[in-house]
Amino acid sequence: MDTREEESEYNQINQLLKNLRSLRLSRSEGNQRTFNCGGRVITLTEKPEIDFVACVRDEEYWMCKYLEKRFKRKEIENKSTVQIGSGCGLLSIAMSEFGASPIIVTGKESVVLLLEKNISNNDTFHNIQTKEFDWGQPASQLGQKMFSFVLAGCYFLSGDQNLEIIVETLVKLSGNGTTLILGIKRTLGGEKSQREILFRKMLGEFFDFATSREYIYTVNDGKVVVLQLKRKPYSTFLQF
Repeated sequence: MDTREEESEYNQINQLLKNLRSLRLSRSEGNQRTFNCGGRVITLTEKPEIDFVACVRDEEYWMCKYLEKRFKRKEIENKSTVQIGSGCGLLSIAMSEFGASPIIVTGKESVVLLLEKNISNNDTFHNIQTKEFDWGQPASQLGQKMFSFVLAGCYFLSGDQNLEIIVETLVKLSGNGTTLILGIKRTLGGEKSQREILFRKMLGEFFDFATSREYIYTVNDGKVVVLQLKRKPYSTFLQF
């Protein structure tokens, strides 16, 4: 089999997989929920049965409220933004309402079609792109070297993903002056886990905790911490 035949077979398999995912997504309408964010009502479809992030989690909701309350429009307007692990897209849709542009929302293969549906139904300004992307993948896949805002819900803190890969991805998507906003869910009394403590220590090599902002919101089963950090100047550390 020559290279062209291999490439053709690869493309056919990818298309088949995409069709299968589309069929699975369309078998049910999913649950619809509405949210008031960015001055308008946003209606989203959730499908937690296809992936645990395919719904609006507490971290994303309170990050959205944090941005709405703590930032002026001129601080966000025309600022490039990327959201890693975008769930149903609420946060990025809100950022679009706040004036951010361009915006890239990312998700794993299992949730990209759901993201595309929600963005299509709610993107008033048509400035949001949806891309398949996950932690550890080359940042070049997103078509931009750095962003003014990098947003992420820290769902990985309750799992076993490699924290070095997580931090490396955040660093490679940011540059001098980038604002990093993270949503962290705490249970068990709302105390920091050992994994969160380690994650913060690793982040501190590249992002400035001396000027950080941190807000804690109480939810039914614990607390949500929204953490805002600025990227340190390149000269203060060795790049990945």
